[in-house]
Amino acid sequence: MKMPSPNKVVGARHALPLLLGMALLAATPPPPDKTSQPFTIQPAPAATVTPLPVPSPVPAGPMGLVRVASSLDKAIITVGDLITYTLEVEAPAGSQVAMPQPGAELGNFIIRDYHLADPQKKDHNLVEALTYKITAYETGTIAIPPLPVIVKLPNGQATVLIAEGVQVRVAPVSNPDALEVREVKPPLAIPINWKPYYLYNGIALGVLILAAGVLLYLYRWRPTAEEMPAPVKPAHELFYEELQALEAMRLLEAGQVEAFYTKLSEIFRRYLALRWKIYALEYTTTEIQDHLRGQGLEMRSFARIKWVLEETDLVKFAQYQPAEADRRSIPAKARELVDWTREPDLLPMPAAAVSAPVAETRASA
Repeated sequence: MKMPSPNKVVGARHALPLLLGMALLAATPPPPDKTSQPFTIQPAPAATVTPLPVPSPVPAGPMGLVRVASSLDKAIITVGDLITYTLEVEAPAGSQVAMPQPGAELGNFIIRDYHLADPQKKDHNLVEALTYKITAYETGTIAIPPLPVIVKLPNGQATVLIAEGVQVRVAPVSNPDALEVREVKPPLAIPINWKPYYLYNGIALGVLILAAGVLLYLYRWRPTAEEMPAPVKPAHELFYEELQALEAMRLLEAGQVEAFYTKLSEIFRRYLALRWKIYALEYTTTEIQDHLRGQGLEMRSFARIKWVLEETDLVKFAQYQPAEADRRSIPAKARELVDWTREPDLLPMPAAAVSAPVAETRASA
């Protein structure tokens, strides 16, 4: 058996796996094939600083090649940077590989994470890789120690391979002499979130606008109760004008007796309504008489009002045909009643109101 050279002495932490591998190798019986060479342990060559894998091959006879390699993604880092250290073992298919158990540290490096990948086929061999994420917090050149790997081949032979150690240069983050003293920045103001204020102010403004609209409607735009408009002219003047316009239509001469009496009833009732402030246009004849009884009318005026109302009602509702003399006299009698009952506190009746036809009709009556 060929022993490792002195320049690849394994640290104390890896001594136990190495001794176990040597014991297994000593207890393994020789292979039945006399022509094959005996399985031996070959240490890795001297460590060098390189990010590329450096294999440590061990001939395995007809079974294939057994090797171990280590690699780094970066050889120079600053304090606290993460680097990837990969330990890769290639052995014939069916071999059993015992990788070193990861701990909290790897030499002077701190292990942040590790991952054991699934075996990958490569020709007739299988390749297993163990990847470490490590970092260091001290500066200078720091070495990753050699790591032992035990491989048991399918024919029962076992060997211990030593992955070479590598060195990493850890540089400080910055030079303290080159640091520049800067002024302390003022504290940053915390931005105000205006969205809630916008929402609440919008709701309040909407409520105020709605309240203002309701108040404006109630006190300005609401419809007022319809009242009886005050007459522009006194009631008797309006009666004289409307009666004169009715006579000018000459309905009696045209034989339209009912139309004449209907229009005369409307004019006469409007006078009663305006003169005594009653709803004579809506009241019946009996209701009008009831309201006029308390007005202090003379007997002749009350009787004349009753006669005009009843005479017009008979023509309108009972198709009554009055005599020719009654037809001619009823306008004058209605005008005479207005002369009797007109408001006494008004100015004297204009001369135009008492026209010549009035005198004629009054004489004929």
